[in-house]
Amino acid sequence: MADKKVKGIFIPEDEVNEILGKIDKVLNPNKRLWKDMKDKEKLALMDKILSKSELTEKDVEDIGEKIKRGIAKKHGL
Repeated sequence: MADKKVKGIFIPEDEVNEILGKIDKVLNPNKRLWKDMKDKEKLALMDKILSKSELTEKDVEDIGEKIKRGIAKKHGL
């Protein structure tokens, strides 16, 4: 990246990168916070849905194996 000229002022590349890094540190935590909140909401919803499930872990494994075999059969594997 070359030096930047802003309204007749030249800004060295390393200073531009430093400024952009500081801006990124301020903005990205907010993005991460929103993502974390959405992830927690999704997990809470999954917990609510699964709380009434009567499937055991073995049942889930058996279903997964049947799905894998079906996909393999469909693709001739």
